Amino acid sequence: MENDENRDYTQLFCISCGKGATDIGIEESNITEVKLCDGGLIDTINAGYGSVHDGDVYHISICDECTSKALEDGRLVYKSNYMLMEPNNEELKKWDDGYNRRLRENNIDDLLKE
Repeated sequence: MENDENRDYTQLFCISCGKGATDIGIEESNITEVKLCDGGLIDTINAGYGSVHDGDVYHISICDECTSKALEDGRLVYKSNYMLMEPNNEELKKWDDGYNRRLRENNIDDLLKE
């Protein structure tokens, strides 16, 4: 298999809904290098110890719509915004509430299984 540097990705697909994420048209055509796309996020993730994919590195894409849904539903955890000096506390509370609700639901499901 050839190295990733030799592979040209011009489009990736949302891991949640499958919608295509295309680059925003800058000169660099490899979307995984530029990590700028129209209507979504693209990044690289690394599988760590404990995963059956330990050591593997992946390019991942998620569209803006699925990102918003996952944040509200607590399936995605917000870390920060590198462009803002101060976080938007209302948004952080909403996303934390979604995460905490998801955590409670999973804990209840675990208790019901016993």
